[in-house]
Amino acid sequence: MHGRRARSADLEVTALGFRDGIREILGTHASMTPKGRYVRVRILAENRGRDIQIFDTWRQLLVTADGRAHSPDVNAIMVKRQPERLPIGAGVRVELDLWYDVPGQARVTGLRIVGSPPVGAVSDPPPADIPLP
Repeated sequence: MHGRRARSADLEVTALGFRDGIREILGTHASMTPKGRYVRVRILAENRGRDIQIFDTWRQLLVTADGRAHSPDVNAIMVKRQPERLPIGAGVRVELDLWYDVPGQARVTGLRIVGSPPVGAVSDPPPADIPLP
């Protein structure tokens, strides 16, 4: 698992950890059960550019073998107190967890990451895929 990475614009993401089949999560203020099962991906997000990158949790998608892309689970993100949007300064590295609620039988195949547009860009950068697990 360690060392799997991809880059979208100036945002480079490395998958540090992957855990599948989580049936319940606990936080300081709540516990949650998924509709299917929770998947946690621990990532290192690094800004390789010279300007701030905005890491948007909601744009980072988990891909399953059927080709579907799953958005992060808002309840799990909140229970685990992970950021929704995070400015990452030039040369700054940040570790965080992405949480997904995926259907029970879906097989996870990757993480699709999207950075923010670099200075002067007029459109969003193309996504990049990291194979999982």
